[in-house]
Amino acid sequence: MRDLQRLPEIAERSLGGLRADANMKAQILWKTSQIEQEQISYHHPKRALAFVCACLVLFAAVGILSQGSIRDPSSPLFSTQAAGSPAGAGNRALLDLDKTKISIGVSASSSSSQLGVWARFSDGSFPLVGIQGRFYRQLAKGLSFGSLKLDNPVAKVETFTQAPSLSSTDQIVSNILPVGTLLYRIAGLGDTLIAAEVDDGIALFQRVSFSGKAIRGSETLQDTLEITGHVTRMRLSGVGTIADPATCDALLEILFANAALESNGTIHTDNTLIMTLDNGIEVQLLYSQESFAGCGVWSCPEFIEAFMASNPS
Repeated sequence: MRDLQRLPEIAERSLGGLRADANMKAQILWKTSQIEQEQISYHHPKRALAFVCACLVLFAAVGILSQGSIRDPSSPLFSTQAAGSPAGAGNRALLDLDKTKISIGVSASSSSSQLGVWARFSDGSFPLVGIQGRFYRQLAKGLSFGSLKLDNPVAKVETFTQAPSLSSTDQIVSNILPVGTLLYRIAGLGDTLIAAEVDDGIALFQRVSFSGKAIRGSETLQDTLEITGHVTRMRLSGVGTIADPATCDALLEILFANAALESNGTIHTDNTLIMTLDNGIEVQLLYSQESFAGCGVWSCPEFIEAFMASNPS
């Protein structure tokens, strides 16, 4: 019996330094429940003693793993699926605002995507706002107060959740902005961007696909990217840069006229089409071969041909 009383101490010493995530903890608890459900003959002293020892070791391990876990044990064991990024659970990034921009302090991820201008949490998911089924991903750079004109508020965050993919499309949700945060459109850009005032600046969010949700009803790519007349520069990965606004507008016209919707998902790629607007904001589409992804995946080989024919630098 003396050895049995020392089991928690032995388990802690043996497993010291081990760090596991919530999934491993869940697996241990599941295994424990399976042991409890097995048909064990308690009339046999040796088998009963073995069962007790196994349970004690497992529960001691769970206690140690709980101390090393970054997740509150009471939180649900699910996570959001990031468009273009693997799902996962982890610490949320913090907004680090200075006088000119917002930078998201995120750690390196195993995802292959370079992200371009979009922000990401350290677990691979991304900070977003959902407005009744339309989703917006945070840009890594924001703006200072007064640097752009905001229209009247269009919505207010109703729910803060770490699993926005499970929320109703009737809700206004966010996994980064607190409940009560006012949401604004930016004058002249339609549904392209949503802005929110945070501690020391303005956080920006671009319309994207999320959890199989993209365009609504009869929307087109242009309805989700209303930037005609505002693009001063385009940079296409591996191809080059065009810095003439008139050429940029002509290329946008080709894109919007010929883009064909492939899916409401996204694509996994390191390549981006980054477009700089006349207010200094950068928005982007992911790019792979003849397809572009932002709010939906769109095929448009005509744009690629026209871009290359424009002799980008």
